[in-house]
Amino acid sequence: MTEGESEDNELIMKTFVFRAIRHLFTAAVCGFFVSPAVALEIPVSAVTDGKAMRIAYADMELIYNVCPQKARATKEYRDAKDAYETAISSITAALAVRRGDTERLQKEIEEYRRGTSAAPVDVSTETLPPAADKTASAKTVEAVYEKEIARKAADTDITKLEASLDKARAEMVSGISDIEKNCSTDILQTIYKVLEQIAVEEELLVIIDKNYILYAPEAYDITSKVIDRLK
Repeated sequence: MTEGESEDNELIMKTFVFRAIRHLFTAAVCGFFVSPAVALEIPVSAVTDGKAMRIAYADMELIYNVCPQKARATKEYRDAKDAYETAISSITAALAVRRGDTERLQKEIEEYRRGTSAAPVDVSTETLPPAADKTASAKTVEAVYEKEIARKAADTDITKLEASLDKARAEMVSGISDIEKNCSTDILQTIYKVLEQIAVEEELLVIIDKNYILYAPEAYDITSKVIDRLK
């Protein structure tokens, strides 16, 4: 094999390794791993020129779960979630109060109207009601009017609060999703850097996720090394 062919093969292998690791990280971000029955086949003879190829594997799921950075990310996630839920609870409570106001005002309006029509005036007589009755009737009309205004104001507040609640819920879903995505990306980038350091130090050509392997001796497992570096 010529020197040019050797360099080409090395470039091909590096490209393959990068794509394989990127695929593993993508699977981790999505929260799943492919079936353990899937094995990774590497055309050794095509890239090693007959030399020994150093390979290792690591349990990416375990590394991800015990990574110290994940604990910090989890706290950030919970703090953000609590803040969103507090805001939503506040709006929900205010909404419940205004809905209660609307119901109360509507009942009071109906009671006033029933009281006004409970004793209708006998129009067959020419006797006019006392001045006191006129005053009471006017006060009733005024009270009903004021409560109608108050009820409409409550209805307006309810509409605004419902819109605010919908917005807060949408922001929570979007915000939590962004935090999860960003935290996962940061954690995986940190893990990748450690894997790259170990690969360079130990001259490893390939590091495979343990979940993709059917069988491999424990001597090739670098999981503990990665975890120690992350601490």
